[in-house]
Amino acid sequence: MWPYRLGNCIGISMKTTATTRDAPNTKRGVIRDAAFAHRLEEACQANPHCPTDLPRGKQKWVYDTLAERHGISVSAEAARKWFSGETRPNPRTMRALADILGIDEGWLSLGLKPDIPTAEKGGRFRAANGAVNLVSGMIQVAGGHVATNTEPASEFEFTAIVNGHLLTLEVRLAHDLGGGKFRFTPNNRPEASMVIGVIPGADMTQADLLKLGHDQIKNCGDYRGDFYELIVTRDAQGEYSTILEPVAKIRRLDDLT
Repeated sequence: MWPYRLGNCIGISMKTTATTRDAPNTKRGVIRDAAFAHRLEEACQANPHCPTDLPRGKQKWVYDTLAERHGISVSAEAARKWFSGETRPNPRTMRALADILGIDEGWLSLGLKPDIPTAEKGGRFRAANGAVNLVSGMIQVAGGHVATNTEPASEFEFTAIVNGHLLTLEVRLAHDLGGGKFRFTPNNRPEASMVIGVIPGADMTQADLLKLGHDQIKNCGDYRGDFYELIVTRDAQGEYSTILEPVAKIRRLDDLT
């Protein structure tokens, strides 16, 4: 009886051991910051240098670029955990990560928009609203129609009917940087038909309206999270351009369609 019983015991023991060894590892990392992972993914998708079309290409680009530009060594596993939301970079690496992606550190880390002093913010807001009223008024004077029964996505958008086309227009007032350079910060909202940039003239009777297409903003601007930063330069003849291509002026109603 002993050999039989011993054989059974050994057989059971070996079977149990094999089952334990072959069991798949189902343990997964805890998702601690899904919002950060989403912002990181969004920033990579918007960065033209990040190869998002390759398997794990963006992760490799991130840790290779951190090492090359900032001397920060990051393992492939650490980068994977950032993109899955399991962990976050330390403060020094977060600053470097925002730098290589060309975005605001506060937005990447916490989802915050770049802030400005309260007094300056109020003045800019009033001026920006004035730019919206200026453009909508000019469209109506030229024979277009501005819809008043729609709810815009932001205070800088409105809907207009121009030559039978229904357009969602986003209006952005330029920030004068001096030296013939102007900065625009349009939202990252491709739903809008067009972005109209407003550059005030030397007096109240003058203003240049610029036609800023979404492709132009994406190709020539810097991605800053939920908006783009676009620099436009004016030459001696009063014409405008980005670093890559000219920017069209809106001179008549037909230029909007």
